[in-house]
Amino acid sequence: TNFMNDYILFRYLHFSLLFVMVGCVFSQQFLLKKRMSLTEIKRIGITDSLYGFTALAVVAVGLVLWFKVGKGADFYTKN
Repeated sequence: TNFMNDYILFRYLHFSLLFVMVGCVFSQQFLLKKRMSLTEIKRIGITDSLYGFTALAVVAVGLVLWFKVGKGADFYTKN
């Protein structure tokens, strides 16, 4: 049961991080303007930093799923 709990935890973490990434892209789209104040530029910078962090986390969690916790590298490599 511990294997299944880890698998479910990492699977939900992977999907949650993907949703955060998509949210960052959408928020950047709405924050962009032709003329922006320094505060607005800082908000975009924070959003971009969050996007970069979540992108790295998605890759890291995906690799953990692929090689350690998931269904095995053979399953994921074939798909």
